Amino acid sequence: DVFEFEKFIDSKYYSGEREYNKFFSQVLDVYSKGIHKIDNDEFINQLKETTGFNKSTLLNRLSELYKICEMYLITKEIEKDEQERKKLLLKIFSDRNSEKLFEYTYNSVYKYTHQKKYNLWTSNILKEIYGPLYKFYFKNGNYAKFQDAYIKKLDYSIIDLLINIFQHLF
Repeated sequence: DVFEFEKFIDSKYYSGEREYNKFFSQVLDVYSKGIHKIDNDEFINQLKETTGFNKSTLLNRLSELYKICEMYLITKEIEKDEQERKKLLLKIFSDRNSEKLFEYTYNSVYKYTHQKKYNLWTSNILKEIYGPLYKFYFKNGNYAKFQDAYIKKLDYSIIDLLINIFQHLF
């Protein structure tokens, strides 16, 4: 995971013009010496010696590195789950009124879920994708498609509820 994070922080998109690999290595070096045994002030002092940064610059770099780490964790999580990624794209395309991209993504999710065995997972996915779909159609004034998508969302919500009830009864 450390190697993948180092590749991630090389990206200019996240790090801008700064080189974070050397700084990250210095943080790891200080950490490996037993950070859990020292308080924050001592950690900062050791990093100041190692990096040559003043306290203000050091805290700024640590904050930036932490934000990059957050983006790395979010990105890794989204990469793992294609359906969550597609649901997020549906929301983004809907918010941006990108009708063709929205419908393309929706159709791929719909097709994928209909190829799977029907269960709580597929029911839940279908319920969730009809939410952005009916909102999208309503926002764009396509009331016939809105009504159809809204009814399907309700249907899948009821199916989802019934599956949950039966799973807990048996």
